[in-house]
Amino acid sequence: MLVLKVSSPQKFKNIISYIQIVFAVLIYGGYQIVPRLFEKSVLKNTVIGEAPALLLAPPYWFAALLKESTQFSSHPVVLIAAALALLMPVLGIYVVVRFFAPTFNQKLAQISGSSGEAAVAKKVAGNRTTYSQMMANLFTNKGIEQASFLFSWRMMLRNRDFKLKVYPAIGYMLVIFAVSFLRDNSLSDVAEGLDLSSRKSNITIMMLLYITGLVSITSLGQMNFSEHYKAAWMFRVTPVATPGPILSGAVKASIIQFQLPAFMLVAVLLTIINGPMALLHVGVAFCNLSLMAVALVMFSNDYLPWSAPVNKNNQGSSVMKTLALMFALGILGLLHSLAFPYWWACVALGVLAGAAAWFSFRDLQKTGWHRLKTYQY
Repeated sequence: MLVLKVSSPQKFKNIISYIQIVFAVLIYGGYQIVPRLFEKSVLKNTVIGEAPALLLAPPYWFAALLKESTQFSSHPVVLIAAALALLMPVLGIYVVVRFFAPTFNQKLAQISGSSGEAAVAKKVAGNRTTYSQMMANLFTNKGIEQASFLFSWRMMLRNRDFKLKVYPAIGYMLVIFAVSFLRDNSLSDVAEGLDLSSRKSNITIMMLLYITGLVSITSLGQMNFSEHYKAAWMFRVTPVATPGPILSGAVKASIIQFQLPAFMLVAVLLTIINGPMALLHVGVAFCNLSLMAVALVMFSNDYLPWSAPVNKNNQGSSVMKTLALMFALGILGLLHSLAFPYWWACVALGVLAGAAAWFSFRDLQKTGWHRLKTYQY
């Protein structure tokens, strides 16, 4: 209510979206990380039942009140928490009724209606080159593909529904990494677990590389769907001979926005630990995941970006195709794992995967209108 009172309806929607994303990651991370933390020797003998910091946690207030009602404790922290459990609900009701309720319904009406603030156009210098424009100049062909790249890039940054479905995957990925290295007691143990010369580190490095790229594949699976799918008529009325460049531009936007930054961080980490040889494995994994991203669009996606209603998502045939592609990615990961000890085998696998990805992009750019579905509304 406080956020709703001090912010505009549009900003409130964005804030709520980010809160949902953060809570989804925190809940998942809490279930995965907290039990493992208590297995650490540092926390085994820690008693937190009467720690003063718990006064900041409302659930502790009611636990303390229940304890006081069944078994009296004279500890000041427990007594204060029990008192807060009795006083804070009453104080909260008074604050809501006195300060927030008068404008609450009005704000809700602005959120559900069209009475929000009008967007203010921002002046942008004509010669300014943004990061997305620089990436588009580097990785796309001028014209339709570049326009699709920039359009998809901005939609992925601004579409709330898309962010709610894709951004938690980034948090889950970070949690998985944390869980993987939580068993290590020091930075030297982490470095040893990522040492290329150790056969034991094979699985850890493979997981680090391939889970990193799954966010891009997740984004491609959600890119077709939008609540404002009726606006996709613009794709059909433009003088575009084939929709292939539209698809390839969207795929490149997803790979560069989600996959490339994560792989650059992993490359820096592995290079610090192992030297330049680590870049070979990063490149092989990047080529494999890029190939799977193109294959996902070619064989599973039947719509142009943002052109299908949300209720068309997760249909049986689409799910089966996606599972088949995930199985294929597992095969590529297995081949990479088998080739892991031999640099020449990794080079050969990387060249084959890179060539396959390049030819797949060329084939995707030739996609005709007959292969895509048009949602009838």
